[in-house]
Amino acid sequence: MAPRPAYPRAQKPTPSAHGFDHWFATWNNASPSHRNPDNFIRNGEPVGKIEGYSAQIVVDEAIAWLDRSRPKDHPFFLNVWFHEPHAPIAAPDEIVSEYGALKDAAAIYSGTIDNTDRAIARLLAKLKEIAPPENTLIIYASDNGSYRKDRVGHLRGVKGTNWEGGIRVPGIISWPGVVTAGHIEKTPAGLVDVLPTVCGLLRIAPPAGVFLDGSDLSPLLRPENGRTFTRHQPLFWHLQKSRPIVALRDGRWSLTADPDYELSTENMFREAWIPALKSGGYQNWQLFDLEADPSQQTNLADTQPAVLARLKAHLLRINASVMAEGANWHLPE
Repeated sequence: MAPRPAYPRAQKPTPSAHGFDHWFATWNNASPSHRNPDNFIRNGEPVGKIEGYSAQIVVDEAIAWLDRSRPKDHPFFLNVWFHEPHAPIAAPDEIVSEYGALKDAAAIYSGTIDNTDRAIARLLAKLKEIAPPENTLIIYASDNGSYRKDRVGHLRGVKGTNWEGGIRVPGIISWPGVVTAGHIEKTPAGLVDVLPTVCGLLRIAPPAGVFLDGSDLSPLLRPENGRTFTRHQPLFWHLQKSRPIVALRDGRWSLTADPDYELSTENMFREAWIPALKSGGYQNWQLFDLEADPSQQTNLADTQPAVLARLKAHLLRINASVMAEGANWHLPE
């Protein structure tokens, strides 16, 4: 197992450099597990061991900030990330027992999700105390699919892959009185769309001079004046340890590819790999029609050459822009 990286490295920005007035985080996952973690850092200072479970601890911190530090007469932004159900997992026995034996991994996994749900309920109740729901925009999503094959249904792959099982996740956007309630939207979207969508919902201009990979989803969320949604570029994923290493989603189509170079697929990223990632190309292109084949079982690359060529051009263009802007953390300061 790779050694845990020192935190934080001097030349790397912490959340405070990205506009956060207050931050509370760990290096990757709660350690040694979600139960009684000892690796939280608050505004750059280690906190030490905390009694309890990570999801509830994170919400405790969020509520404390809302009570003590939030700007009382101004809008605020609260970004809350949970560790659960990231391994190594743990949840209270009384919750785990509702799903099975206390040592059953599936029951513990379900318990971590349930415990997180209870923590979120506490946070939502607190937000309702502060302001009416009509004044609060809430966006909820996961960063990746489950690592358990029994939790991704018919989808191909799991967490850590760029197959649909690794990247397709649920998302919820709530703003009573603004976002249409009860609507299930099937248009593909991603967290990359959050910034332009928030700007669209608030009717403010996106930041000048910054290229946004995501698109404004507000025409889908608040239909008005006949506006229609247009995605200006397809959704793109790149994950070093995944095979396929890249994926692109454009409407019904999914395009994937493997690297044309050798690179380790170990879990923890190594900065020495950056030159290979930036200079490498792709091979084994696979094309899938997700409307007809959501399980990605039939590769259409040979039978849809025009679609393949169009999507390859999109992917290579986006990939080039990502690599050009990627930080060279492997170089000396």
